Amino acid sequence: MAFLRLIKANPLIAIATVVFLLMSTKIALAERKIGALEIEADSLALEITNQAALDDSTRTIMVEGFDTAMVTFARLIVQKDVTNDSLGIVLDVEVRARQRLTARIRSLTTTVESTEPPVITPEGTRTDTWDVRRVPYTIRAVATLPPPPANSTLTLTVDLDQVDFTVRLTCHETDERIDAAEIFLTGPDWLTFEIGEIKQAPEICNPPTVVIPRTPLWQDVVFGAGVGAITALVFGEDAGVGGLLGGGLSIGWRVVF
Repeated sequence: MAFLRLIKANPLIAIATVVFLLMSTKIALAERKIGALEIEADSLALEITNQAALDDSTRTIMVEGFDTAMVTFARLIVQKDVTNDSLGIVLDVEVRARQRLTARIRSLTTTVESTEPPVITPEGTRTDTWDVRRVPYTIRAVATLPPPPANSTLTLTVDLDQVDFTVRLTCHETDERIDAAEIFLTGPDWLTFEIGEIKQAPEICNPPTVVIPRTPLWQDVVFGAGVGAITALVFGEDAGVGGLLGGGLSIGWRVVF
């Protein structure tokens, strides 16, 4: 009651209270509209970025000052929701990104002399041996050539070097409103990668814009009644006029927004 007496004694306080409530409502509604527009703009920017990713292909990146024995491949990532696959269901996990990668090792073509003197048996069977080392291959070949018409034999052992490569899933700024997603694969220069289907959830690089839901109409009606009541206290005997003015102002803000 003391607050009501204060309002009646100081009408400017009541008016300021009403204006504050109305301006607060106006700002809140404007923020919701801005948030909705931001979501629409983000969606459009995501479509543009995804189209660039679809048009992209595996690229070789030359990194200055990086190990010259290493090579880096890159490709933009399509940012779309990833549906769970059969393996994810079996493992009971949520799949957030999926990539399809193909690795190829370069072929070896070389000419070498036998590394050991030939061995010839009394029966005339000749055996030659070759040892070849070419990154990433270690090869030992032993050929046995008996006198005709017997068939020759070749025993070939090929050992491949261990393959170490690094996968980097990155996010980086673009000229659009959202960040682009890109994969980088780095490995030895004798390994070639082909980056095929690659997709990840948009939220990994771009957290979704949060918009406060618009208040229901019944809340605005209650708010208008409250504003009208406060205004009526100021006008005293003209309470009906005050209530109509307060309610009308609040509903007016609702119509505008």
